Amino acid sequence: MARPSHEDADPTRPQPSPDQANYFHAPIDTLVRSLKGTTRSSDAAYDLTHAYTLFVARIKAFATFVDATADARPVALAYLQSHADAVLACVIRDTDLEALPPATAKPRGTLDGVQPAYMRASRDEDVAVADAVRQSAVCNQALCLASCLLSIPLFCTVLPAHGLGAVLDRLLDIATAERVQRYNAEKTRALAVWILSIQNLPADVLEARRERFAATIGAVIGGKGSSEQMRVDGLKTIHSMLCGHPSLFLHDSTSIFPSILSSLTSQSLTIRNFAALALAGFTQAVVWSHTTSTPARQTDRWVYARDHLRRCIHDFAEEQCEPSTGRHKTLHDLIAAALPTTDSNIPADAPWAFAVMGSLTVLADSAFFRTPPLLTMILHALNGVRLHPSAAVAALHAAVWRCLVWAFARLADGGELPAARSPAVPVDHFRDRVFATVRQDGWRGARSALAAVLLEEARRDPGGGGVAEAVVVVEELLRRSSPLLFAEGVALLLQLTGGGGKPQDAASFDPQDVLSLPLLDGSLLDVDLQQVAERIEPFKPTSVRPLSDDEIDAHWDGLFGAWRKSAGRTLADNTLSNQEGDVLQVWKSLLMARTSRQPDAARNAVTSIITDLVEQSTLGCVAFAQRVWDIVEATLQAEQLTQISGGLADTLVKRLPGAASPNHETESAERSLCAAVLACCTPEYWEKLDAQLNDDEIFLELWRDTADRWTKSRSAHAWKDLSSFLKHPILRRATDKTTLACWTELLQSAISGANSKGDAIIEDIVLRLSSHRLIPPAYIPIFISQLSFNDDHVHAPTTLRSASKFLSKYPPQNIYPALEVIRALTHLISRCRPSHIPIILETLSDTFCTWLCATDTVVPRADYEDIITDLYCTILRRLKDVASSPNEVLRDYENLLYLPLADLRSRRTGQALQEFCEAVWREQRGFVDFPEKLLRHLVAWYDCEVDPALHPAFVPEASQRESQSQAWPETQASEDDLALDGHTETREVLLPAAVIRSIEPPEGQRRPSTDSHSPVLNDSSRINGVGNTCSDALELRSPRENSFVHDHDEVVHPSRHSPENIDPIGSSVAPRKRTLSSDEDDWTQPKRRRFMDPALTQESDDSADVSGDGVVAVQHGDGTGHSQDSRHCESQASQSNVQKSSNAIRWPSPEIPFAGQSGLPSPPRTAEAEHWNRECPSAPASQESGGPVDPDAPGNEHAAAIPLMSQPLRALHQALEAITSTPDMSIDDALAAQQAVFAMQAALANRLKQKLRGRDS
Repeated sequence: MARPSHEDADPTRPQPSPDQANYFHAPIDTLVRSLKGTTRSSDAAYDLTHAYTLFVARIKAFATFVDATADARPVALAYLQSHADAVLACVIRDTDLEALPPATAKPRGTLDGVQPAYMRASRDEDVAVADAVRQSAVCNQALCLASCLLSIPLFCTVLPAHGLGAVLDRLLDIATAERVQRYNAEKTRALAVWILSIQNLPADVLEARRERFAATIGAVIGGKGSSEQMRVDGLKTIHSMLCGHPSLFLHDSTSIFPSILSSLTSQSLTIRNFAALALAGFTQAVVWSHTTSTPARQTDRWVYARDHLRRCIHDFAEEQCEPSTGRHKTLHDLIAAALPTTDSNIPADAPWAFAVMGSLTVLADSAFFRTPPLLTMILHALNGVRLHPSAAVAALHAAVWRCLVWAFARLADGGELPAARSPAVPVDHFRDRVFATVRQDGWRGARSALAAVLLEEARRDPGGGGVAEAVVVVEELLRRSSPLLFAEGVALLLQLTGGGGKPQDAASFDPQDVLSLPLLDGSLLDVDLQQVAERIEPFKPTSVRPLSDDEIDAHWDGLFGAWRKSAGRTLADNTLSNQEGDVLQVWKSLLMARTSRQPDAARNAVTSIITDLVEQSTLGCVAFAQRVWDIVEATLQAEQLTQISGGLADTLVKRLPGAASPNHETESAERSLCAAVLACCTPEYWEKLDAQLNDDEIFLELWRDTADRWTKSRSAHAWKDLSSFLKHPILRRATDKTTLACWTELLQSAISGANSKGDAIIEDIVLRLSSHRLIPPAYIPIFISQLSFNDDHVHAPTTLRSASKFLSKYPPQNIYPALEVIRALTHLISRCRPSHIPIILETLSDTFCTWLCATDTVVPRADYEDIITDLYCTILRRLKDVASSPNEVLRDYENLLYLPLADLRSRRTGQALQEFCEAVWREQRGFVDFPEKLLRHLVAWYDCEVDPALHPAFVPEASQRESQSQAWPETQASEDDLALDGHTETREVLLPAAVIRSIEPPEGQRRPSTDSHSPVLNDSSRINGVGNTCSDALELRSPRENSFVHDHDEVVHPSRHSPENIDPIGSSVAPRKRTLSSDEDDWTQPKRRRFMDPALTQESDDSADVSGDGVVAVQHGDGTGHSQDSRHCESQASQSNVQKSSNAIRWPSPEIPFAGQSGLPSPPRTAEAEHWNRECPSAPASQESGGPVDPDAPGNEHAAAIPLMSQPLRALHQALEAITSTPDMSIDDALAAQQAVFAMQAALANRLKQKLRGRDS
């Protein structure tokens, strides 16, 4: 027979894809055509079977395509939607069991193919059997299509509700057709029940048939004709419909509940597992009915359903929660067998046992604690596994215990509480016993869940004992030896005390959050044990409502006691040290709440806890006390800290060990804690501590720690308090580096915090110390360096006077503190306002003058150049900014300005003065009146250091200086003059030994002197050139040894306190003779030379006395009776040839070290001088020298070449020959000789002018 062809018959024809609109055309068209036929031929059955099979295959592929592409409305559904009624009508038609042929026996064949007569059937019977097979196949394929359409939500949305309802009705008919005798009817019925378990029909379709649906499933589960697989599918259907639509099926499914409970004790493990799944469905529905979002939570419908379930459980527990006495096992036996008994052996059905216990506890609701068999069974089972090492078992145990906590929370709903069995037992007493039972155990957050329930109860009933019971739960956790439970207790205590707000500010707590849903929704029944612990999340303490400030204050004693236990346990067990941070945070919360309500009680608590911790004398306790105090300091206000710190400091100071105690870590920690407390005390307390504590080491250590805290805290301390605090190290004479650094840092912090009052702070500190001993030298530079002088009204006179008083101790035993003070003053002068310069100099100018004249023995050359010279240059630079007139500045600071030139130790000072004077001269356009002393020293400087062509206008020319020198009095400086010029130093000039012996007068001819300065020519008197006279000495030496020297008596300056200069009897400076070494006598050694300004040279008649040693003593007279002391040096051919000198040459006093003149300038030579030289030849040597000249005498090798050379000229030639023959002459000697040549040029020029004037006349 030819069969109708369709598109899938040709394999070469391309197949449509799910994204095409014609994807479902072929099967739908076949089904639609079948509705038009009137007979059921074998060809029609084949076509329908093929169409249903193709439709199911394409739906599965289409569902995969939709999931992959997330296409909400594929185009292929449009054709299905347009033919939905026809498709569903075909399904209903082909699933009618009544239309199926009755079940008949199919004849069996034999081996030989011969059929006996009794087995032969008519042809009609064979046709009926074949037709039944074809119709059963069509029915089953139609059910497969129905399963796809009803289980995929996308198809349920495009198909009409009435059509889906009709299909559901047909499925319910098939599921209840137990006695229908049709071919393959059992298989068809099982398929229909399976479809009911996986359907996802809309709620409106199910709501109209909820009672019939529940009854059908109940019949399937409890029916004797149902196979095990059908019962399993029925149990699965109960779970799915209660979890998916609890509001529809909870009430109507209560009639099934006894069947579910009886299935828990089935001998089939599969039935028991799926009975637990169905029980989980009821549990989910009951929990849903208790949530706050349930619209009809308190209706009689839900109350009746929950009460019915409780009664069923109560009756079931009476029979099944006791150990079995017969062969049939009870639920008690099955649960006991499923629980692990050893550490390594965990039964596979252990999750089933825990899931059943959890579900029964929740379904029993608040009646759980009034059902002793069930309560006893569960508590006994949990107690047997509470210490099991497996993480999965511990997680399951905690999940079930949280169900007990939930049941305890249901006790608060008195409307559902069953009546007590004994009226003699009050409800409150019963609740207390339940609370004692629930809080005795629990892991992984079970007790935190209990605390959350108690605090929710306290929210509804503030007058109850919920908060107190929550504190008891915390104490219970802290007492446990398990580190996990202790950590949970600390976390819970932290959560309770960490709120600080009002109770209504916290989020509302839903008691259903206590339950572990993976345990109650059946998802753990088919999960491997290794994954159980991951699925069950512990209840976190952060889910607990924090206490308000009022609640903390009301239960502060209990919370504080719990905190002390947690702190003691943390300190005693090193393994719990990771909890220290949370413990300290709890302390902060408790302190804040207590302080806001009862400040006095808070202070007592602080003193008590810190004292108790310190008295334990362990490093850990003291360190913990330190952190406790840090929290106190950060929490309380300054006034409150002051009130606490005084009494606490007294206790801590008494415990401090002496300075001789070993430096133990604990003692150091106690000192640090004591310093932290002292940092909060008032300045008056430090005065008290300074008087009580005599140990400087301890006192300074406490002071340093306190200062360090004050510096780092940057807290707003009053500057008066800071200045009072800063004086203590100074009074203790503490000068170690650590104390000075800490003191300086705190002073800087105080100054920065005082804004413009920094100088006032320094001045205040110095004033506080003015009545005490002298300020240690180490602090004075710090004071000076911190002065800013940025306020015209604050001059810090006391500080400046202290610096001046310190520097006036000259020379000091140690110069470096003084130099640091000078360096600080230099920096102050460089950055202060110009208006403060006169104020500083008015106080310190005399002191500066003293140090500007410091000798090498007091201040080394490098330090002088770096510090003293820098001070002088800075003063000159800042004097330009002073508002006073230049003439006033020059007059007021004349001594300060010229003193460095009086004894030139640094070229920088002379250059700085030169630049200063020239700048003043240029700015004032010549209207400057230089004081006399300053001008004389400037003239000497310019003559020695500056080319005459570059002299400024204020430096007099040589002719002007000659007239001025005639006007100057030529009297020797008196003792009063030296006394007035107190800043001028006298210098010891070291002379060759021969010179010393030659100028020493006989013992009887030594003239006594009453002036300590008389043996040495004063620097100032040399420069001023006021007609001073002294004996000149000329040592006759070989040409190599000729040099200009000064005849000074050996006198040690009072400032030279070297040990060899101290008289051992009188401890006074004793003059001494210095014996010069041969090295010092040589030309190659550097020497300092003093020369007189040639411009100040005066001509006079000379008379010479010759000493016995061949040294010429030249006497000068001016006709006034005053002796004039001048020194010059001459070279002589022989000691026996001594002539009188006709001129005396004076050199300027400034000591010019290593001057930089590059060459000797040529002497002036005019035409008149050349003519006079030709007309007046030199006299014979015999006439000039008083005797014949021996050419062979030593030193007169060139006498024959110069027969008529005078004695002065001969000495010059010999000096020139000595210089040219000495290649290793030192720079110092070369410079000195150069200066002598300049002086001789000036003298010869004057002599030449006199001769020329005499010739003209």
